[in-house]
Amino acid sequence: MSSGRWNPSGLAAVAISLVILSSAPFARTELSPVERAAQEDEIRASALRYQMLRWSTQGDRAELEARNESERRLAKELNYRIYFISINGKDPGNDFVKRFQDLPREIRKVSQCKRKRRFLGWVVDKKTKQNGIVFSADSIRWLTPYQVEVDGGYHCGKLCRGGEVFSMQLQDGKWVVTETLTSSIP
Repeated sequence: MSSGRWNPSGLAAVAISLVILSSAPFARTELSPVERAAQEDEIRASALRYQMLRWSTQGDRAELEARNESERRLAKELNYRIYFISINGKDPGNDFVKRFQDLPREIRKVSQCKRKRRFLGWVVDKKTKQNGIVFSADSIRWLTPYQVEVDGGYHCGKLCRGGEVFSMQLQDGKWVVTETLTSSIP
């Protein structure tokens, strides 16, 4: 029964419940070192996959839409069949590389490439001498437990390179690139 009087203990209980419920998604902001490393692997893999799929899709389209022999040659030259992965300038582990087996390109570690010493300094595979491209995913800035920024980019020669910042969000348990910003060219 309500006596029409104000009940401070009831109001306090409602206020506490609202605070707890509203902060529940952010209650666990600290990850263990193992959890954080696993999340950062997922984040970098997602950023790399985004870059590689974008490059291969655009490259395949450019080859198909080339209007003359000169455009076809250039499109084919830049539509690399070998992708090299760099994490903070180093090789990723074998298990990390295996994540990309489903992509329509050969995926290798960055140590498996070198730069030609000629004028344009193209990236080439050490074994096959085929031209390739290096994709990188480097430092991660945690904005919230569900939002990060990743520094990354690509390079395939002295005049073929770009740096980007990938804004990413955790959506349905997967890290997704939501925006890219061009950064300084590495």
